[in-house]
Amino acid sequence: MALSKTTANPVNSLSSGSNSLTWKSCSYCLNKTFKTSAEFTKHLRDDHCSQEGGSFVCHYGYNGVCTSLPVEGVSDRDYEDHVMKHHTKAQDGGKESGILCGMTPSPLQGHLYRLSLLSDGPAWNVNAACQNMAAILNDPKKGKQKDFFTRTWGDGFIENTAIPESSLLPIVDEAYFTPYLKKISKRYKKSSKKSSMTSAIENIPTSSIPKPLDGNEGDLSAIPQAFLQPTFNLSQPDTFLKVFPFIRESGLSHVLGTGKTLQEKLSYYLDLIEMQIAHQISHKSDDFFQAVASHDAVREELGKALTAVKALRLKVKHVDVTHVQGSLKVLQCQVARQNYAMVYRKLKLMATVHQTQPTIQLLLSTSDFVGALDLIGTTQEVVQQELMSIHCFRYLSSQLKEMENLIESLLSNEFERLTTAELNRPLNEDILVTEEDRLIAVLYGMLRQRRYNFIELFKDEGLTAMKALMKQTIVEALAANDTDVERGSMLFEQLKHLNFVSWTNLMRRCMTSLVSLLNRIQAIHDIMAHVLATETSRQDEVVVTEDDRQRLQQSLKEMLESLCDSAHDQCGRLLSSRTKDGALLERVSSQEFVTLAKLIEAFVLDCQNISGHKAIGLKLAFQGQATRFVQKFHEERRSKLGAVLDSERWRQAEITPDIQETVDCFFRSIARPEIRPVSKVEEDRKDKIIVNGESYVVVGAALFFLPQLLEYCNCVDNLPTAAPDLLTRLVELLKTFNSRTCQLVLGAGALPLVGLKTISSRNLALASRSLQLIALFIPLLKDHFKERLAPKQKTMIKHFDQAHKDFTDHIVEIESKLLTLLIEMAESHLSTWEIKPPVPSVAFRAISKQMAKLHEAINPIWPSHDVQNFYSKFNVSLKKSLQHHIAKHGVQNNGGPQHGLVTSELIFYVSSLKSLNVLRDDETVEVFSKDLWNISR
Repeated sequence: MALSKTTANPVNSLSSGSNSLTWKSCSYCLNKTFKTSAEFTKHLRDDHCSQEGGSFVCHYGYNGVCTSLPVEGVSDRDYEDHVMKHHTKAQDGGKESGILCGMTPSPLQGHLYRLSLLSDGPAWNVNAACQNMAAILNDPKKGKQKDFFTRTWGDGFIENTAIPESSLLPIVDEAYFTPYLKKISKRYKKSSKKSSMTSAIENIPTSSIPKPLDGNEGDLSAIPQAFLQPTFNLSQPDTFLKVFPFIRESGLSHVLGTGKTLQEKLSYYLDLIEMQIAHQISHKSDDFFQAVASHDAVREELGKALTAVKALRLKVKHVDVTHVQGSLKVLQCQVARQNYAMVYRKLKLMATVHQTQPTIQLLLSTSDFVGALDLIGTTQEVVQQELMSIHCFRYLSSQLKEMENLIESLLSNEFERLTTAELNRPLNEDILVTEEDRLIAVLYGMLRQRRYNFIELFKDEGLTAMKALMKQTIVEALAANDTDVERGSMLFEQLKHLNFVSWTNLMRRCMTSLVSLLNRIQAIHDIMAHVLATETSRQDEVVVTEDDRQRLQQSLKEMLESLCDSAHDQCGRLLSSRTKDGALLERVSSQEFVTLAKLIEAFVLDCQNISGHKAIGLKLAFQGQATRFVQKFHEERRSKLGAVLDSERWRQAEITPDIQETVDCFFRSIARPEIRPVSKVEEDRKDKIIVNGESYVVVGAALFFLPQLLEYCNCVDNLPTAAPDLLTRLVELLKTFNSRTCQLVLGAGALPLVGLKTISSRNLALASRSLQLIALFIPLLKDHFKERLAPKQKTMIKHFDQAHKDFTDHIVEIESKLLTLLIEMAESHLSTWEIKPPVPSVAFRAISKQMAKLHEAINPIWPSHDVQNFYSKFNVSLKKSLQHHIAKHGVQNNGGPQHGLVTSELIFYVSSLKSLNVLRDDETVEVFSKDLWNISR
């Protein structure tokens, strides 16, 4: 027993050197010491515990709060267990475990704490590692915790964090233990060898071990095996009966007698065992005393170690005071200075962020939407990167997002307000955009927010402004015309009450107003395009990508084209309201319709200049009316021309100055270099019309038809879209004039219509000359229409060529008719010709008379070269006829009497032609005679 006490003291002294029993004193009550832990436990129950109902709440801790017991309290027994676990036993080893629950702001403070363990100052306790409620609630690293108010207060209230490895402790690897392993390996081998020998001896059977010679050891086999079992327990029935077998027999006397015998037997067994123990002690006495001596040496070494440790602690404390604490203080101040500077910068940044909202409101009051959005974006970036851990700014991001959404709404409302105000201003103002700067600021803001719907918004505002403008203009026109505006009916239906002049003025006002509105729209469109190009070209920040820029530019172009198309649709509706069921064409003249066409063409051109897009909405609406107008225009002129031709008496018509002026104006309009102006002397003539320096004697139908042709030219100038239809109608009219002339003159259709007795040669000559005049204009008409036809419609020009061919054929046919009449007359006289005196004969005198009579009819009508050509053709035919009759009479070219008579007849004939001035210079008697006799042979 003395040995056990001796060996335990060093351990207790070592333990007391490293751990102090904190239950000996109260950490929160001054001058309170306790001798036992029971007194400390009673002190805690009396002074640091409160009872609420049947629950006990521990207040032994910092600020009267125990960090390991729930605030709602526990039962009496649980409270006792809690005090035993956390305030008596646990506190013995709480010095090292307590630091795990505390905060270690920096490695410097952890190092100072480790140094404090070596000092003689006050011991570190659990109160140094506590946290107050405010620190836990405002922990910026945790964020919002959903289960904060449902967790149980105690040491597990906050999450335990893993302590990182200290950078001051060296890393110990296997190589560090190599010298020790080499040193101890020899001893280990010896020890292992001895252990193996001992195991071998123990495994030898007992019977093979020789008994001692003195016989003092005793025989252990005499002891029952039940006493030697490791599970020996008298409480077991079987073991108890083996030790006391006489219990089974009855009788008290027998039990008492047997007990004495059993006691002696057990005393014998004890003696045997004591003898065996004494034998073992005597056999192992050397080893035992050697162990005791070793224990004394270890105790002595431990004492020296304790002395050395105490001296080392004094030295470390001296070094800490003289060298370490000052340097650590400098480092600590440097770290504090850096922390203060960081905190100052944070506070300055927080103050700047705090002024964000007033600054945004100031920027919005000056319409600097882009600046406000940039400030919001910068503030959000600063909050996310620099101030994310600041608890007071936890809602700032959402507030900034709401302000950003509010600015987007303000941008949309401001854009709608500006565009509405710009488009609904009076149109008589010269300035296209009055608030350009505000509009540019709003557009920059919408691009900054990627709100690309401003194009659609502006398009809707433009359509609304157009409709309102059209309605206002129509109402004003109806009011100015003293027309009551009926509320129940549509405005377009009430336009039927306006006459054509008022309606045309309304169309002009609507188109003028729409063009002015489109000019404003184009100005705003140009501003949008400029802002888009400027925002895309910025190098510091790409707000609009290249793909978005191209898409927005295309949308801007389509928007402007769509608004121009809408303007066309509005005018088309206004046009359709009056042209429905052909009501417009019933009371409108050609000049009025042409005026309307020019008005529409000018509006289409203005819209095309604005949008760069050729809209066809209004043209399509007007095209149907133009087609019906052309049909009506053509039918009127065709019926008038038919009536004039049917009533034509085929006499020479007088030329009025108006007709001559009309022809001259037409030639001046085409500006052809071969056209010569009419002299004043020629203008005074009343019986001929001068065209290209050539006189034309024509009938009244030709003079009536000629202005009609010029009207078609004027109509195609004013209605270029109806050029194909007008060309077809004009060619049809030309063919009508040609065919009807042929029927009336050559077909003698004029005889029953106008009461003519016969169709004279003069009638035929006038018809031919009239056809020549009209045929002269056909190439001019062809060129005029060719310039106004679309490239795909150029093939229609061939219809003019066919019409010109029909006129030429008809002219030749009339000339052939006259020639046939003259030849037949000559042939009838030659059939009675007798070659005998007197000369000239009756036949040749009759032929000369008829030629003179025909010449008198056609010479004032036809030009001289046409007359000469006509008589030249007659000469050729006459020569053939003379040749036939000469051959019939058998006259030879031999200078005989009959030959002389024929020559005399020829001289008379040629003289008659010379008197008519219809022979060319090369046509003489000799040539005529030579040709005649050559033909005869």
